[in-house]
Amino acid sequence: MRWTDMLGPHIYAPREDGGDPRQCPSCGAGKLNLKAGKFGAFVGCSNYPECRYTRPLAADGEASADRILGKDPVSGLDVVVKAGRFGPYIQLGEPKDYAEGEKPKRAGIPKNISPADIELDLALKLLSLPREIGKHPETGEPITAGLGRFGPFVRHENNLCQPRGWRRGVRYRAEPRGDADRRKDRERAERPALWG
Repeated sequence: MRWTDMLGPHIYAPREDGGDPRQCPSCGAGKLNLKAGKFGAFVGCSNYPECRYTRPLAADGEASADRILGKDPVSGLDVVVKAGRFGPYIQLGEPKDYAEGEKPKRAGIPKNISPADIELDLALKLLSLPREIGKHPETGEPITAGLGRFGPFVRHENNLCQPRGWRRGVRYRAEPRGDADRRKDRERAERPALWG
């Protein structure tokens, strides 16, 4: 008896339509195999590199399975919640839906939101980031807002700001630093350290 026969039911979850659980859900032609990678074991398609389908090896197949939320109304592509190496994320379509060399649009899921709670409308909002929130009053360049790994941010040209409030962050970038701000910084630097 081969090890794949013994462990197969634990690694490859049975399909609802009763089909072969090892058939690749992405290309349909390849077979899913257990593979070893630099970050540990994973399940991948035998048609690599033509098909790049992979999923993490997990005790619960449903926890690591991709979940289709629905279709994007603009492009008609599937909006999918996926489990990646750096955590769960949302992806618009599959790599095969894009031109060669072009990657699917992706957005990370904030840490305070469970991937199971993600619905289509929230996923579309996350995929729309970063988005333009206005023009800078002096330069006329766009000001964009987004959600990064450290929380929300506002960007103008090459300046990034993590505001306490959206409007406050834009105001900081819109107002140039004056002499009073520079004096406060100099006074702070000249103060003796409290410890040491």
